Amino acid sequence: MKEAQAGDLVLHSVDRELAGFSFVDIPCQERHDEPPQAGKWANQAAYYWIGLKGYTPFSRSIPLREFLDTNQASISEDMSSTAFRYYPFVKMGDNKLHLRQGGYLSHCSPRIYDLIRDAVTGEAEHPAIDACESIAARSGSSDRDDAESPRKDESPDPHRTSPLLRPRHPVEITQAEFVAMARQLAEEFCLSVPADVLPAVHLAAITRPVVLLAGPPGLGKTTLASFYAGLLGCDADDETLLWLAIQAHWISDEAMLDAHSGLLPRLCARGNACPDLLQVALFDEFNLTRPEYYLSRYFSALDSKIPLDRHRNEPLRLPVDALGRSRLLTFATLNIDESSRPPSDKIIDRAFLIEPAELLRTRQVRYPLLLPPTHRISSQTWSRWSDIPSSLEVPEELGGVLNIFDNYALTNPSIIHESLSPSRRAIIDICAYMYHHHQIGEDHLGGMTRAHALDRAIAGRILPRLRGEVVQLRRLLDPLAEMFERQCWPRSLRHIKAMQNRVEFGFVSFWG
Repeated sequence: MKEAQAGDLVLHSVDRELAGFSFVDIPCQERHDEPPQAGKWANQAAYYWIGLKGYTPFSRSIPLREFLDTNQASISEDMSSTAFRYYPFVKMGDNKLHLRQGGYLSHCSPRIYDLIRDAVTGEAEHPAIDACESIAARSGSSDRDDAESPRKDESPDPHRTSPLLRPRHPVEITQAEFVAMARQLAEEFCLSVPADVLPAVHLAAITRPVVLLAGPPGLGKTTLASFYAGLLGCDADDETLLWLAIQAHWISDEAMLDAHSGLLPRLCARGNACPDLLQVALFDEFNLTRPEYYLSRYFSALDSKIPLDRHRNEPLRLPVDALGRSRLLTFATLNIDESSRPPSDKIIDRAFLIEPAELLRTRQVRYPLLLPPTHRISSQTWSRWSDIPSSLEVPEELGGVLNIFDNYALTNPSIIHESLSPSRRAIIDICAYMYHHHQIGEDHLGGMTRAHALDRAIAGRILPRLRGEVVQLRRLLDPLAEMFERQCWPRSLRHIKAMQNRVEFGFVSFWG
């Protein structure tokens, strides 16, 4: 909105129809008075305003769906060749064009201007100006000469203004639309990731509120986590994102929970004050010290909903939704190298492990540009995405994996198996992961097939617990390798093969 200058042309889309045009009379201002037709933005904080003049309705309004379907080929070609950011349209998972979510005011390319001009009756009524200088408005009205963005609110209300010109507001979109938007924004921001990585992170996040991104240092795990947090609308400036660099000397959770200097109390207070707010805690270099030292009470609170602590005689609670599920998502980056210690079973069992190793395969040398979020996903939308039925079907392939563990326990009664066998949490998570995969559909998940999704789920929720003496573990690894090869699960098979290749060390582990 701040880029609009006096004399610029504004094309109006009203109620999903191309309705008319006007001109900028007064450039963007920050206003504190009550706007006309304030609606849900009434009695709130400052807002951005643009004065318009000369509104003229088109001789006939053009249904936006009709316009996009008719000109899909031309618009798609224009999207690929246009250099400016925030193109007014985006291609979703259904391969159709849609309005960009949160795009209150977008640049209009010369090609889009020509297509709109040709779509309405009579070219004479349209100003013949250079469309590069025009701005296409996503919303407008024919009975007022001003344009407002949603309000820029102050804490503790969650509708905060981003430095990116417009305030964040909750958007109602489907998961398919969210994943499609994520992939397009990743490309626009030069975040080079394979098509299935962001969908895999999303599936893990809606399955379990703790996600570990594991891999060697320098892989881009922190960038990936912060990018996903931005997609959800979380930002450190408005206390919806806690970015915590773990310190090697930490032996307690004092730095997180201390009443005066702790970081979590402020985040929890904001989340509990705003029931529709979704938040993210990002723990960078998660295993620089033992996570149990500083996360024991945190994980207990996630599981049992008991207070984290008591501050000023008041319980410090994690923000939860109406069903008691955490509205505070946790992402942690986990370095895997010769100097890093693996997390304990307690941590592994409470987190979904994702290995975005494919990030290493890109040869494009482009530094990702992570801009502040322009929208947010509300906790109600997130809860709806995370919903699962009370009874989940166990995939047949997972049943085969569990049978291998059961047979191993029966044929080796002298070995303690509890630390190796999949936990109840892991089994439920894999079933939920596959349920979400089916609900969204592989066509909307970057081509992630059922086999691919099962491979990620097995590798992220079952295999990290594997460790032991070669002589004992080999009798489990061999049948697992045979099944993984038969099922075409390359990620899981690679881990099993790596353990089989380390037999000379006498002790093998998922972690190397």
